[in-house]
Amino acid sequence: DRSHGILGVGPQWHNDGSFNDDVFSHSGYHIIRVAEHGGGTHFTHQGAAFDALPEEYQERWSRLVSVNSNSGVLHPMVHTHPIS
Repeated sequence: DRSHGILGVGPQWHNDGSFNDDVFSHSGYHIIRVAEHGGGTHFTHQGAAFDALPEEYQERWSRLVSVNSNSGVLHPMVHTHPIS
């Protein structure tokens, strides 16, 4: 939604373990609007979500990296975890 947040991303992202250099089990959180009451957590299969994207979006996301704002560590936005 272009009226909220960073172009193509949204206002808030959180990624557990992004300060570590090594590959970790990713958990990505995208906050669009903070709930005023309650607001349970929902989970989705990120691989299935990626596979459902059109090929041009998959190619774009495959070129992107996340940058930890404190440590400067870079991680690819799309990768296969070695245990999966």
